[in-house]
Amino acid sequence: MPPNLDPDGVVTFARWDMSLMNRDVVAAEKALAACQLDTIASQTGVPLPKTYLQACIDLVRGDAGKARAEFEAARPSIEKIVVNSPQDGTRRAQLGLLYAFLGRKEDALREGQRAMELKPITHDVIEGAVVEDFYTLSCARLGETDEAIRRIERLLTTPFGVDYADESITLSDLRQRWEWDPLRKDPRFQKILAGPEPKTSYN
Repeated sequence: MPPNLDPDGVVTFARWDMSLMNRDVVAAEKALAACQLDTIASQTGVPLPKTYLQACIDLVRGDAGKARAEFEAARPSIEKIVVNSPQDGTRRAQLGLLYAFLGRKEDALREGQRAMELKPITHDVIEGAVVEDFYTLSCARLGETDEAIRRIERLLTTPFGVDYADESITLSDLRQRWEWDPLRKDPRFQKILAGPEPKTSYN
């Protein structure tokens, strides 16, 4: 991609995302530094402040204190987009994940559950799966491991659009994405990663 082509920051987001999948924090920071935008469009369409993306880099680096400060700096902006679009399940799901990163368990689970109510997977297999994946990520981050594993097992067999972003669940995503690192040592998660890709269920 030409270096000057970055509509809404989508190219920056892709470079940041790929770098973190490779655990290359230097490349991820380089991608952010090259972007002149303060807000970057994620693959779900939710506009994310640069501070949120930097916080994720800090988490992968292992600097939890700095990450928390960056997430806190991003919080007002993400809360505002939910206030402006209260019926948007995807935006609420993103806010729930932010709260999970901040350790605000009650708030994270509340927003995630509300997101699933607004966009149930039984009514919308694409966005419904996206918001449930965000909720599952929140559960994993907050130590709700049983719930996270249960939802992963079901989502692996659920038909929906695969885009290899953090809101997609495939074995490839589970094996490579840093977002699932809180589950890495769980034997049930390791068993899922070692198995074949489950067959999609259309029932």
